[in-house]
Amino acid sequence: MFAVAAVVAALSLSGGTAHGPAAPATAHDAGLATATTAGVQLVSYTGEQPHLFTIDTVPQGFFVQSQNEDHLLLAPERAKTFDPTKPHLSDPAVYTDKIGVYLQNKDYTVDPTGDEQFTIGGRAAALRVVHTDEGTPSEGTIVEATQIYVVQSPRVYLTVQFDASTGLTKEQMIKVAGGINLTAEAVGKAEKRYAAQTENPKTRGN
Repeated sequence: MFAVAAVVAALSLSGGTAHGPAAPATAHDAGLATATTAGVQLVSYTGEQPHLFTIDTVPQGFFVQSQNEDHLLLAPERAKTFDPTKPHLSDPAVYTDKIGVYLQNKDYTVDPTGDEQFTIGGRAAALRVVHTDEGTPSEGTIVEATQIYVVQSPRVYLTVQFDASTGLTKEQMIKVAGGINLTAEAVGKAEKRYAAQTENPKTRGN
Protein backbone atom coordinates (compact mmCIF):
# COMPACT_ATOMS: atom_id res chain seq x y z
CA MET A 1 0.00 0.00 0.00
CA PHE A 2 1.23 3.44 -0.86
CA ALA A 3 0.65 5.44 2.31
CA VAL A 4 1.57 9.06 2.89
CA ALA A 5 4.38 8.21 5.28
CA ALA A 6 6.19 6.35 2.52
CA VAL A 7 6.27 9.23 0.10
CA VAL A 8 6.51 12.49 2.01
CA ALA A 9 9.52 13.58 -0.04
CA ALA A 10 9.29 17.17 -1.16
CA LEU A 11 11.86 19.60 -2.48
CA SER A 12 13.25 23.03 -1.79
CA LEU A 13 12.15 25.71 -4.25
CA SER A 14 13.66 29.16 -4.28
CA GLY A 15 11.60 32.17 -3.32
CA GLY A 16 8.36 32.62 -1.40
CA THR A 17 4.99 34.10 -2.18
CA ALA A 18 2.37 36.07 -0.35
CA HIS A 19 -0.26 34.39 1.78
CA GLY A 20 -3.64 33.47 0.34
CA PRO A 21 -5.00 31.16 -2.35
CA ALA A 22 -3.02 30.71 -5.53
CA ALA A 23 -4.50 31.99 -8.76
CA PRO A 24 -5.99 29.22 -10.92
CA ALA A 25 -3.57 27.63 -13.35
CA THR A 26 -3.96 28.88 -16.90
CA ALA A 27 -2.97 27.57 -20.30
CA HIS A 28 0.13 29.75 -20.08
CA ASP A 29 1.24 28.08 -16.84
CA ALA A 30 3.32 24.97 -17.61
CA GLY A 31 1.69 24.57 -21.01
CA LEU A 32 -1.69 23.24 -19.89
CA ALA A 33 -3.60 21.35 -22.55
CA THR A 34 -6.95 19.59 -22.75
CA ALA A 35 -8.71 18.40 -19.61
CA THR A 36 -9.84 15.14 -21.21
CA THR A 37 -8.09 11.91 -22.13
CA ALA A 38 -9.49 8.66 -23.48
CA GLY A 39 -10.16 7.34 -19.98
CA VAL A 40 -10.25 10.28 -17.57
CA GLN A 41 -12.26 13.49 -17.67
CA LEU A 42 -11.77 16.46 -15.38
CA VAL A 43 -14.86 18.21 -14.04
CA SER A 44 -15.64 21.16 -11.78
CA TYR A 45 -15.79 20.13 -8.13
CA THR A 46 -19.38 20.48 -6.89
CA GLY A 47 -19.17 18.90 -3.42
CA GLU A 48 -18.91 20.74 -0.13
CA GLN A 49 -15.62 22.62 0.07
CA PRO A 50 -13.32 21.28 2.79
CA HIS A 51 -12.26 23.47 5.71
CA LEU A 52 -9.18 25.61 4.93
CA PHE A 53 -8.99 24.44 1.30
CA THR A 54 -10.91 25.15 -1.89
CA ILE A 55 -11.05 22.73 -4.81
CA ASP A 56 -11.77 23.80 -8.39
CA THR A 57 -11.26 20.69 -10.51
CA VAL A 58 -11.21 16.92 -9.90
CA PRO A 59 -11.29 13.75 -11.97
CA GLN A 60 -14.90 12.82 -12.60
CA GLY A 61 -16.37 10.90 -9.65
CA PHE A 62 -13.74 11.90 -7.09
CA PHE A 63 -14.80 13.16 -3.65
CA VAL A 64 -13.11 14.31 -0.41
CA GLN A 65 -12.58 11.13 1.61
CA SER A 66 -10.79 12.71 4.59
CA GLN A 67 -9.44 16.09 5.68
CA ASN A 68 -7.70 17.99 8.47
CA GLU A 69 -5.67 21.21 8.75
CA ASP A 70 -2.68 19.77 6.90
CA HIS A 71 -4.15 17.17 4.60
CA LEU A 72 -7.00 16.09 2.41
CA LEU A 73 -7.53 12.93 0.39
CA LEU A 74 -9.51 12.70 -2.85
CA ALA A 75 -10.83 9.25 -3.69
CA PRO A 76 -12.91 7.70 -6.49
CA GLU A 77 -16.63 7.17 -5.95
CA ARG A 78 -16.20 3.41 -5.54
CA ALA A 79 -14.31 4.05 -2.28
CA LYS A 80 -17.64 4.88 -0.61
CA THR A 81 -18.61 1.20 -0.66
CA PHE A 82 -16.28 -1.26 1.05
CA ASP A 83 -14.79 -3.78 -1.36
CA PRO A 84 -13.12 -6.75 0.38
CA THR A 85 -10.93 -7.27 -2.69
CA LYS A 86 -9.70 -3.65 -2.49
CA PRO A 87 -9.93 -2.67 1.19
CA HIS A 88 -7.42 0.16 0.70
CA LEU A 89 -10.04 2.19 -1.16
CA SER A 90 -12.08 2.66 2.00
CA ASP A 91 -9.04 3.36 4.17
CA PRO A 92 -8.39 7.14 4.43
CA ALA A 93 -4.80 6.44 5.54
CA VAL A 94 -3.86 4.82 2.22
CA TYR A 95 -3.13 6.83 -0.93
CA THR A 96 -3.31 3.96 -3.47
CA ASP A 97 -5.69 4.81 -6.35
CA LYS A 98 -6.22 8.29 -4.86
CA ILE A 99 -4.99 11.89 -4.84
CA GLY A 100 -3.32 13.01 -1.63
CA VAL A 101 -2.98 16.68 -0.73
CA TYR A 102 -0.84 17.81 2.18
CA LEU A 103 1.18 20.74 3.53
CA GLN A 104 4.88 20.54 4.28
CA ASN A 105 7.42 22.62 6.14
CA LYS A 106 10.11 23.87 3.74
CA ASP A 107 12.78 23.15 6.36
CA TYR A 108 11.65 19.53 6.66
CA THR A 109 11.97 18.61 2.98
CA VAL A 110 14.68 16.95 0.97
CA ASP A 111 16.68 18.74 -1.68
CA PRO A 112 16.09 17.32 -5.18
CA THR A 113 14.96 19.91 -7.71
CA GLY A 114 12.30 17.66 -9.19
CA ASP A 115 11.99 16.42 -12.74
CA GLU A 116 10.43 19.67 -13.97
CA GLN A 117 10.10 23.19 -12.59
CA PHE A 118 7.47 25.72 -13.65
CA THR A 119 4.88 28.07 -12.18
CA ILE A 120 1.22 27.58 -11.33
CA GLY A 121 -0.80 30.77 -10.96
CA GLY A 122 2.45 32.72 -10.59
CA ARG A 123 3.76 30.48 -7.81
CA ALA A 124 6.97 28.44 -8.02
CA ALA A 125 6.13 24.78 -8.58
CA ALA A 126 7.80 21.51 -9.51
CA LEU A 127 6.91 17.98 -10.54
CA ARG A 128 8.60 14.83 -9.24
CA VAL A 129 7.94 11.28 -10.47
CA VAL A 130 8.11 8.56 -7.79
CA HIS A 131 9.29 5.16 -9.02
CA THR A 132 9.16 1.72 -7.43
CA ASP A 133 12.17 -0.58 -7.30
CA GLU A 134 10.20 -3.40 -8.92
CA GLY A 135 10.84 -2.69 -12.57
CA THR A 136 12.35 -5.50 -14.59
CA PRO A 137 15.08 -4.86 -17.20
CA SER A 138 12.48 -5.29 -19.95
CA GLU A 139 9.84 -3.10 -18.31
CA GLY A 140 12.03 -0.40 -16.88
CA THR A 141 11.33 1.29 -13.55
CA ILE A 142 7.64 1.43 -12.68
CA VAL A 143 6.06 4.83 -11.97
CA GLU A 144 4.22 4.63 -8.65
CA ALA A 145 3.05 8.23 -8.29
CA THR A 146 3.62 11.81 -9.37
CA GLN A 147 3.99 14.65 -6.88
CA ILE A 148 3.46 18.32 -7.69
CA TYR A 149 4.78 20.91 -5.24
CA VAL A 150 3.50 24.48 -5.13
CA VAL A 151 5.07 27.16 -2.91
CA GLN A 152 2.44 28.84 -0.72
CA SER A 153 4.65 31.02 1.49
CA PRO A 154 8.30 31.20 2.61
CA ARG A 155 7.77 28.16 4.88
CA VAL A 156 4.72 26.37 3.50
CA TYR A 157 4.62 24.04 0.50
CA LEU A 158 1.52 22.37 -0.89
CA THR A 159 2.11 18.83 -2.20
CA VAL A 160 -0.42 17.09 -4.44
CA GLN A 161 0.33 13.40 -4.97
CA PHE A 162 -1.32 11.42 -7.78
CA ASP A 163 -1.22 7.64 -7.65
CA ALA A 164 -0.26 6.32 -11.09
CA SER A 165 -3.49 4.33 -11.27
CA THR A 166 -5.54 7.53 -11.49
CA GLY A 167 -4.50 7.65 -15.16
CA LEU A 168 -4.14 11.43 -15.38
CA THR A 169 -1.84 13.08 -17.89
CA LYS A 170 0.82 15.53 -16.73
CA GLU A 171 -1.30 18.43 -17.96
CA GLN A 172 -4.34 17.14 -16.06
CA MET A 173 -2.34 16.73 -12.86
CA ILE A 174 -1.05 20.28 -13.12
CA LYS A 175 -4.58 21.54 -13.68
CA VAL A 176 -5.91 19.68 -10.62
CA ALA A 177 -2.99 20.87 -8.45
CA GLY A 178 -3.46 24.44 -9.66
CA GLY A 179 -7.11 24.32 -8.61
CA ILE A 180 -6.42 23.25 -5.02
CA ASN A 181 -6.02 26.44 -3.04
CA LEU A 182 -5.30 27.21 0.59
CA THR A 183 -7.12 29.93 2.45
CA ALA A 184 -5.06 32.66 4.13
CA GLU A 185 -6.10 31.10 7.46
CA ALA A 186 -4.62 27.74 6.44
CA VAL A 187 -1.31 29.26 5.39
CA GLY A 188 -1.14 31.43 8.51
CA LYS A 189 -1.76 28.47 10.83
CA ALA A 190 0.84 26.37 9.04
CA GLU A 191 3.38 29.20 9.21
CA LYS A 192 2.96 29.40 13.00
CA ARG A 193 3.27 25.64 13.44
CA TYR A 194 6.33 25.38 11.23
CA ALA A 195 8.04 28.35 12.87
CA ALA A 196 7.91 26.40 16.14
CA GLN A 197 9.65 23.40 14.56
CA THR A 198 13.21 24.50 15.18
CA GLU A 199 15.04 21.21 14.57
CA ASN A 200 15.89 20.63 10.92
CA PRO A 201 16.29 16.91 10.03
CA LYS A 202 18.56 17.88 7.12
CA THR A 203 21.19 19.12 9.56
CA ARG A 204 20.60 16.55 12.33
CA GLY A 205 23.79 14.94 13.53
CA ASN A 206 26.06 17.52 11.86
